Amino acid sequence: MIVREMTGEWFTPIECNLIQGDDRKFYDELVYFGDEEDLEEGGVAHDLNQISLADRYMFNDSRVGFYYNTDPACREEFNLEKDEKHIVMFHGEAQPDIRTVDKDYIEIEELMRTLQIGVVRGTPQWGQRASQ
Repeated sequence: MIVREMTGEWFTPIECNLIQGDDRKFYDELVYFGDEEDLEEGGVAHDLNQISLADRYMFNDSRVGFYYNTDPACREEFNLEKDEKHIVMFHGEAQPDIRTVDKDYIEIEELMRTLQIGVVRGTPQWGQRASQ
């Protein structure tokens, strides 16, 4: 399992009912609501793979789950426009951070920083993330 987590599949599919579910593997989740192809080379969300890669190699504790969901109906369940693509950072009970592709300013370093802050605020503890 650890080999797969550290060598590829930076984003894995997730069913709508499992997003922020009670039995989730990761407390914090970054979910791309859009087409799987968008995460591939040349896709509009390909750069998100850099965030997943960096997160896995930089942090051993408070890991983040990186997922994608292609179901437009799932977007509606989270009050997102079903015809648009979104990046949503979930941190348990905290308000999720939502970015709409092609509408909001999305810059990889800023997204990494926002994810980092959200994880630290969502799970108050002194660890690798808090000292970054």
